[in-house]
Order: sequence, then structure tokens, then C-alpha cells
Amino acid sequence: MVDSPPTLARVPCLRGNRLQITWGSGNELKLCEIGGSGQNAAVHNIQWGCQNAAERQVACDSQNVYAELQMKRRSTLDGDARASPDWWESALTYSRSISRILSESCDSAQGTSTLQGGYMALQRAIWELLEIFFVNKGDLDGVVTEEMVQWLQRHSAILTGEPTSTRATFEDFQRMLEGESRPARVEDTPGYWPLICRLAAIGWTREVLELLGKHSVFMMYQHVLPNMQPLDPSLQPQREVMEASLGDYASDTAYTSVTEYNHYREGWRHQCQEILSDASLWEHCPVPPASLWEHCPVPLMGAGFRRRSEGVGM
Repeated sequence: MVDSPPTLARVPCLRGNRLQITWGSGNELKLCEIGGSGQNAAVHNIQWGCQNAAERQVACDSQNVYAELQMKRRSTLDGDARASPDWWESALTYSRSISRILSESCDSAQGTSTLQGGYMALQRAIWELLEIFFVNKGDLDGVVTEEMVQWLQRHSAILTGEPTSTRATFEDFQRMLEGESRPARVEDTPGYWPLICRLAAIGWTREVLELLGKHSVFMMYQHVLPNMQPLDPSLQPQREVMEASLGDYASDTAYTSVTEYNHYREGWRHQCQEILSDASLWEHCPVPPASLWEHCPVPLMGAGFRRRSEGVGM
């Protein structure tokens, strides 16, 4: 079955009249219905895909930046301009300039229609994502995990499709937990596990740990078990050594290589396995919803994203 052509508009035209069509400015058609006596019966303007005021401002602001980039490209006469280190710097400067222009447009769009502001925010998010994989060289390993996490944090509202930001949702949930209507078991509160999944997916580990710290089982693990003394006093030195060794895996260090990060991650996984293997902690703990196990393994894999030159993947 052949799809019918799209219809932009329908205009009335009397039998016997002629319809004169001329191009207007941009994506615009001017239709003039001419009657039998030669007099104009009606004039119609049909427009589609026209830029709004914010888009026209972005086009004007980015014109000079684009012209400068092309001048630098033509100034490189020997070989391919894209192979020059200066070209990469120029391309990155151009990309950052466009991101700044789009950010200013998003700020000016606040208070206008939600559709216009959301569209400009989506353009900025897509542009920054393309910059991560195709423009910015980054480190020698080509890993973009940290940059992807920062991108997710900035544009989480677009990905979730919710009008409120992730930060606002988290703060509202915190105020609810601190109020008089605080539930006895925080994990039974509607939205608790979905919010943890959302925060973990965009790399807000500090907020995730803060919410998990309010779990009834973890509260018991944190406040009851540390005060318990071993039955055999000779085991106390071993406990102190183990606690000291676990302290190496409780920092916010920014690691400079994948190997160093993987070493830290293995220690962190060892901590998780020790907690999970303690059956006494989970006897009275309800099973989390299936959606938690569908979303959480992704940010916990730690394999990382790679740039276009290395192959994009997880």
C-alpha cells in the first residue's frame, strides 16, 4: 500500500477560479485565488517548519562561530585538516561555543511555552552527547564513563520525561522522610525503589547511599551490629584489622586509570558480597521490586563507555 503524501493545509477554491502560487520567505507558500473577473477572491499564507524566535537567535549567534571554524579549516593547506592537533582544538572550541549558545537560549526560554523550552533543552543535550563521542578526545584509554555520568546528571529531566528535576524529586522525598508522617519502614514507601534506580542510573551515588542508609535493615546493621562484641575476645584484633582494610574502599577518589578503578571496584564488590552473605540481615527484609534488578545492574557493571574511535558500547 502506497502512503499518501502529507497534507500541509487545505484552502477553498471556487469552481472556475484560478489559484496562483508563489514562494514566500523560507518555508512559506502564498496562494492567491483569482476569480473570473480578474479580482482576488482570497489570499492564503501556508507555513511549515518555520523557526521561532529562539531558534533564529541561535542561528544568528552561531553564524560567526561557524565562519571562524571554516576559516581555520581552509588555512590548513597541507594534508587533511582533521588530522592536525590544532584542528581538534578548533573543533572542540566550536562545539563548546555552540553548547554555550544553546544553554543561553534554554535560559531565555524559561517562562515561555513548555514545548519551546523543552525542545531547546533537547537540542543542547543531543549536541553535548555528540561532543562526548565524536569531538572530545579525552584520555588515552578512550573511556567516557565520567563524562557520560555528568551528562546524565545535567539532562536527567529530559531522559525521565518528568517536568521536575531529579534534584527536586530527591529533596521532596527527603522532606517527606523528615516529616511527622515518616513511615516505620522507609523501603515500603511508594517511589523509594524507583527513585534509587533513577539516582543510580545518572551516577548520584552519594544520594543513593543516603537513601539506602535509611533502609530498616541497614539501620540495624549500622547501629546495632557495630556495638556487638565477639564472644571470643581473641577475635577483636582481627575485627579491627578487617575494619581498617575496608576503610580503603570508602573514599571519593577520582581514579586516573581504568586499572586503578577496577581494583577499587573489586574491593567494593567484596564488601557487598560480605553484606549479602549475612543471612541474618535479610531474614525480615521484603524482596525489592523486580524493576530494581532490571535497572541497577547497568550502572554497577563499571565496564564504561568508549568513544567513537574505540567503539561505543557498555
